Amino acid sequence: MLKAARVLFNKKSGATVFEYVLIASLIVVFIMTAFQSQGTKLSAVFGEIAVAPR
Repeated sequence: MLKAARVLFNKKSGATVFEYVLIASLIVVFIMTAFQSQGTKLSAVFGEIAVAPR
């Protein structure tokens, strides 16, 4: 595993791969944050429905 990483970082294309991984990780963090905030709002809605008079 480390040998493969060293090969990637020693090649010029390895820097490009690293940049793509960095961009992809930032996108994942953004998506996770968006889903978490939506989940919190959805939980509040279901909480209100649960305690609503029938």
